[in-house]
Amino acid sequence: MKISRVRLLVAASAVALLAGFVGVVQTVTAQGTEPPIAADRERSAKDAITALPAHVRVGAERVGLRLDTSRKIAANLYLVDKRDGQLCMVSTASGMSMGCGPKNDFFGGSAVHYGIDERGSADAPLELTISGVARPDVKSVQVAFPSGPSNAAITTDGGFSITATKDQLASGRPTQLVALGENGRVIQAFKLPQG
Repeated sequence: MKISRVRLLVAASAVALLAGFVGVVQTVTAQGTEPPIAADRERSAKDAITALPAHVRVGAERVGLRLDTSRKIAANLYLVDKRDGQLCMVSTASGMSMGCGPKNDFFGGSAVHYGIDERGSADAPLELTISGVARPDVKSVQVAFPSGPSNAAITTDGGFSITATKDQLASGRPTQLVALGENGRVIQAFKLPQG
């Protein structure tokens, strides 16, 4: 699978090093360039209350995030503007990881922009969360584990988050993320990294 946004991986790696954990962010070429739903709405009073957690704010400011623009879009997941004009998806599931892109081409043609946060070894993670932002035509996502699939609905802001259970992790790493549209139609499938 060809990764079309190497800069997202570089940004995610730099933030992962600052935060001291492993994070992977991947976007794959497809069709569609609209910005995330939450990027076009006004920031609400609720966004101010659920702003980036205190333990990641210093690191977030250090990498150029504008904290006054954060919008919580799913569990442990935020959209935040960066001082250089880019829009960033920031996960706080395991410290802080992020991937950024231009607001008007945030998805880079992909159905979703997602990241994987994990703790433990690559071969046997102790915790694993897959979260991301989806285009408006994506209604749910499904993550395939060896023990069976795990599903998540898309929030009204276009976010999603799936945290693996201990039983799912015991069965092995997730192998695929699938973006689903109306009536369960497959929009795009992503092979997930294995270790």
